[in-house]
Amino acid sequence: MAYQKILAAPRGQDFDFLTALFVNGRDTRADDNVIVLQGWSDPGLRVTLHGTYTYAGEDLTGGTITSMVFQDGGRVFQVWGGLSVNAAQVAQLMEQTDQGGDLYLVRNLFEAIRRTVDVRAGGLETEATPGVLSVTGSTDDDTITGRPAADVFYGGAGNDTLSGEDGANRLYGGAGADQISSGLGAARLFGGTGDDMLDVGAGASLVFGEGGDDFIYGGDSVDRLYGGDGADFIHGGGSTDLIYGGAGNDELYSGDSSSSDDSRMWGDAGNDWLVGYAGRDTLFGGIGGDTLNGGGGNDLLNGGAHNDDLQGEGGDDRLFGEDGNDLLNGGAGTNVLFGGEGRDNLSTEGVNSRLYGGAGRDILYANEDGTRLYGGGDDDRFTGYGDGQLLRGDAGNDMFISRGENATLYGGTGDDIITGLGDNALVELDAGDDILRTLADNGTIYAGSGDDRIGSYFGGADSLIFGGAGNDRIRATGDGVRVNGGSGADNITIDADTGRASVIIGGAGGDTLTLLGGNGTSSILRAGGGNDRVEAEGAIVYGDAGNDTITAKVTDRAGSTVYGGDGNDRISVFGWTEDARSAVIYGGDGNDTFETGADTYLIYRDAGAFGTDRMLNGDTGSIFGWGEEDGNGGQILHTAATTHIVLDLDTEADILWRPSIYGFVVRVTNSESGALLGNIVVDDVVNQDFDALDYLAGYRAMEQAIGYTAPDDIL
Repeated sequence: MAYQKILAAPRGQDFDFLTALFVNGRDTRADDNVIVLQGWSDPGLRVTLHGTYTYAGEDLTGGTITSMVFQDGGRVFQVWGGLSVNAAQVAQLMEQTDQGGDLYLVRNLFEAIRRTVDVRAGGLETEATPGVLSVTGSTDDDTITGRPAADVFYGGAGNDTLSGEDGANRLYGGAGADQISSGLGAARLFGGTGDDMLDVGAGASLVFGEGGDDFIYGGDSVDRLYGGDGADFIHGGGSTDLIYGGAGNDELYSGDSSSSDDSRMWGDAGNDWLVGYAGRDTLFGGIGGDTLNGGGGNDLLNGGAHNDDLQGEGGDDRLFGEDGNDLLNGGAGTNVLFGGEGRDNLSTEGVNSRLYGGAGRDILYANEDGTRLYGGGDDDRFTGYGDGQLLRGDAGNDMFISRGENATLYGGTGDDIITGLGDNALVELDAGDDILRTLADNGTIYAGSGDDRIGSYFGGADSLIFGGAGNDRIRATGDGVRVNGGSGADNITIDADTGRASVIIGGAGGDTLTLLGGNGTSSILRAGGGNDRVEAEGAIVYGDAGNDTITAKVTDRAGSTVYGGDGNDRISVFGWTEDARSAVIYGGDGNDTFETGADTYLIYRDAGAFGTDRMLNGDTGSIFGWGEEDGNGGQILHTAATTHIVLDLDTEADILWRPSIYGFVVRVTNSESGALLGNIVVDDVVNQDFDALDYLAGYRAMEQAIGYTAPDDIL
């Protein structure tokens, strides 16, 4: 077969002679051979290719070139179109031409096949013309620059630089640390293996980092960016991007700090870092210990599996910790936080937010008004500093601190602890042995079942407290406190302040009840059923059923009234100042014992009641009081009973002045010499029934009434 020989131009020569070789873009010779030119380096020459070609080193290994333009400066030498070359048909003659160029022959071409140019490494500069340019790099470090069209570049092995410029480019980095970029247009970039950098301009681009630790930068349009394997860095640029980190510890950013576009990001496997900035972003951490930051805007953050850190920042955010021990902070705005499974830490700085701890021992914190905190079924810890908050522990041994006013706390089942409480709080503790260590004013407390401990030495005025079932310990300080211990052996103490109305109801069970600082009229203590121990100061006391021990104190501010109720009660009434007020005692049914020590008493036995009552005076002073030994101590203004009263006159200073005794038997026992009944010294035991109309006014009247002849030592 004959070969036509067309010489390639030597390096540095101009190419005007090429115009003589072609007519209308077609070879004028009839031979079926086409010579491939190579080796140009003249800076004035520009060759533009359109097609696909591949190289291995400096050797052509394959490709198809469909058009070609030779241009020198501003002159266009020739344009070819419709050219197709198969590399298997190309052979290089191992000789040099007279002008120093290599000779290539292409065999078995059809008549329509046109000329081709061999672009070797380090050779011609390529620029863009309309159409598709497909280029495959070598195993070396290739630099391939496209045109404003849809280019297809394959970098192959090596650290390649692929520049697609404008157009819907498809750029494949292959193996190696490649730099791949595309201009305007919906580009497709594939990093391949190696640590690549991929950058797209405006246009709905699709980028795959694939293997390696890649840097990916989106444009100003809606891009889809996939990091793939490796520790990738992905920056969405502008617009509403979809960003997938893939496997590895990735960093994903929706844009810059001024970006307000809405992005969606998935960290996937690995310990990822996701930042949303100002838009309405959606962030999914995936598998691994992820850090998610929503930035400004109303964001959705989902940590996925493992121990995640979620920061809502500004906006009304929704945070989902999912599995693992997560840290969730809603930031400013009205946020909703879900801890999910694990020991989570939830907090918010926005008003009217909602926090749900979920399964696991969670910590919930809110410092703004109107926030609602829900712990779930384990041992949770709550801290609330805003007004009008709701804290709900549900099951588990929960701990609460609530400093704001008008809060509502539900401890749920379990042994709960409340260490702080603001004014006007509503607390429901339900079942369990609960502890409420501090009380504020005007609260409502429902302790529920269990042995509860409620209150402190400070706070609790105008509060309403229900102990519920169990042996409760309740203490409140301040006026207007109302306590109902419920069933069980309760220990209740109210320390009033100015003496405004306070009420204690012991309920069923043997209770120990103390009311201090009462006002004598609206300070009420009702022991309830059971054998109770009661201490009251300036109060109205009801022992109710049971064998009660009641100590009532009268002060210069208020007296006391005691109703023993049914049972064998022991009632003691004492005064502590010279100006002590009076006391009134109703023994009720049963064998009661009265011990007195104030200035003035009224002692009643209920009509129709049964039993024998016993009166005991104090150590000094009057019969019922600790008065002076000059005989000016106490007075009984009125006594009435239906059966018996026993007077125990145990010191010589005892005096009973102007007694009015109606229809009962008086027994004077254990008297010592010098005691006075009326103005009569009692020196021995007197047992005598008194008629209903008898009135003892002095010695003679007593002598007539009881037929008693005084001994010689009686005056």
